[in-house]
Amino acid sequence: YVEGGRHVEVQVFGDTHGDVVHLFTRDCSAQRRHQKIVEEAPAADLPDAVRDLLQSSSVALSREVGYVSAGTVEFLVLGDEAYFLEMNTRLQVEHPVTEEVTGADLVLWQLEVAAGAPLPSQDSLTCTGHAVEVRVYAEDPYAGFLPQAGRIDAFVPGPGARVEDAGLPEVSTAYDPMVAKLVVRGADRSDALDRTVDVLDGTVLAGLLNNLGFVRRLLDSPEFRSGAVHTGWLDAYEGPLLERPDVPEEAAAVAAAWLWPDVGDGWRSAGPAAEVRRPVVDALGTQHDVVGEAPEELAGVLQGRRAHVVSEGQTWTFERPDGMRRRHAALAGDADVTTPMPGTVLDVRVAEGEHVEAGQRLGTIEAMKMELALTAAHGGTVSLVGASVGDQVPMGHVLFHVEPEASDD
Repeated sequence: YVEGGRHVEVQVFGDTHGDVVHLFTRDCSAQRRHQKIVEEAPAADLPDAVRDLLQSSSVALSREVGYVSAGTVEFLVLGDEAYFLEMNTRLQVEHPVTEEVTGADLVLWQLEVAAGAPLPSQDSLTCTGHAVEVRVYAEDPYAGFLPQAGRIDAFVPGPGARVEDAGLPEVSTAYDPMVAKLVVRGADRSDALDRTVDVLDGTVLAGLLNNLGFVRRLLDSPEFRSGAVHTGWLDAYEGPLLERPDVPEEAAAVAAAWLWPDVGDGWRSAGPAAEVRRPVVDALGTQHDVVGEAPEELAGVLQGRRAHVVSEGQTWTFERPDGMRRRHAALAGDADVTTPMPGTVLDVRVAEGEHVEAGQRLGTIEAMKMELALTAAHGGTVSLVGASVGDQVPMGHVLFHVEPEASDD
């Protein structure tokens, strides 16, 4: 048992001529539920003796078994001690950070090795600068990193990143909920982290919950900057990084309002120009009456009636007011308890006509190997039970409807 260990791995490559080389190290310690979120190359602050041990051991292991093509040898590192975990006999998700610091094209190497070509010599390989990769996930970091599924309304990566994505219009429940990878290179670790934060500040991802705002804060935290993050750190963390940003920043509303074409200059024939008001409505149904000048920063994209604006990695979506809809209309759906993703109903604890309290568990579904409790947003009477135990339900299916208690107002 290694408590507080770092996940450090070595990229190796073997050819059909019996030669094996390494392409230095990566650090993949930022994880949740044993799944990586951020990867770096090379692994920072390793003692020279440990780094040499990891690299030479990885080459020796690969040569001993006659390994051919790309592979990754993984270790747990604690101080001056290193412990072998496993070898992944494939090219991994995080291989781009190795490519960024070595200049190698590892996919091309796979093809060339398969065709019988020899590898370059170890002495010819160099590691320059530092690279960071962020895995962009459709998940809710503020609800235990709960995976999400659904349609991607907009994905516009910030400038300065190497972007790897499939360009798919939606995230399916059939696969891992990773949307894309953003890879950034810098002169050193500090520079690479600064550049990555800038990329996340300019990346718009709208349509489904995602981890960009959380990862942006993680990369800029003193814990991550100092190298204190180990493989179990996030699973035990309970600090401000995991506090949900529950209301749009006013600056985001201002930026959204200015994405739409000019609404007029306030000209009046008998007096000074009137102050121009640019109203926008956020996802909660709250109207923001924006006045003043356009902000200089904050990235965003306009899609018809919707404007998506990113602030510190968090994308906020706004619409133009609709005179046919009342304010706060979005809150009317609180009476419906819907499934956050497709799953199987495991438990139904209430019946139609039953009175429930706010926060009371109504039922449970199983989705993506997790049990999800469904609770009442407010006290009231259950007027609908929309499924039975064992039913397969799609995302957004109304399982329960809780009619709110009558107000005294």
